[in-house]
Amino acid sequence: MAVKISNSNAVINKEDVLKKLDALYKRGIVWNKEHDRMNLKLYSMLEECLGTFHNIKGQSFESEVIKVMNQTLIERGFVEPKHPKIINLIVRYVFNTESRRVHSYARALNIAISEGVETHRFAHWVAEQGGIDGLASSKGKTEATLQRNAVLVEKGIEARQLLIDAISKPLATIAKDRFTDRAGGGEYTLLIGKTVGNNKTNILATVPDVSSKTIDAMIKKIATAILNDEKTNAAKVLLDNRNMSVDDLVKSVSAKTLASLVPAKRKLANTAAKAKAIAGKKKKAIAVKNRVTAA
Repeated sequence: MAVKISNSNAVINKEDVLKKLDALYKRGIVWNKEHDRMNLKLYSMLEECLGTFHNIKGQSFESEVIKVMNQTLIERGFVEPKHPKIINLIVRYVFNTESRRVHSYARALNIAISEGVETHRFAHWVAEQGGIDGLASSKGKTEATLQRNAVLVEKGIEARQLLIDAISKPLATIAKDRFTDRAGGGEYTLLIGKTVGNNKTNILATVPDVSSKTIDAMIKKIATAILNDEKTNAAKVLLDNRNMSVDDLVKSVSAKTLASLVPAKRKLANTAAKAKAIAGKKKKAIAVKNRVTAA
């Protein structure tokens, strides 16, 4: 892989890399102490982390730099990670923390590396993606997660349609209670109930001050339940079909053929066949002897 070096921060050997890392580490200490969260300053530091990665990756001194960083982190009280990515190691070294926020920095840098983002464009690229959080919520997701979310959107539409269809035939209609006026005033009202022994649910109260976001979350839970039910039903149909196929196979195969499919049964079948053949030969021999004697 071609080494990408920032024009203003070129390094050519191990000593320069380590010197640069120490300078970044000192800036990281100031960052943590002052709780500076200005995006431009953060992106600038991450950009230099990315440049340092490209200056290390594929170089003859790569393993030596990794060894020094690992040893330094251990001396600072960190647990040595097994087979860490170089960029993750650089971020831990510079920011000197294991906070969740720093993990998101490393994730953003990993995405930038996988997409071939040039070092000098990193800050602009992050801003285009909606910042560090924007990267985490979009490009940080796996293909499987994206597919599942797409399916959940479809099931969310089904869940809302289920509620619309139930309006004409509701499960129950309850009287106004002390919290109804504070139910939120949205499209739907959230209730809380208790399921009793006879498989019925007693509605206990209206839930006050419910936001539309909470209602959306509840509808999402219905959508997730619909999806899980479909998966369960599909698995049951598959299992039933498989069992049916086995039953049909057993019915269609003769006992002799079925025995030949099982090693132990096949051995017993062969032994029985041999014994039957020997008995037949003996019977024939006795019949011939009797005919000779009679003659």
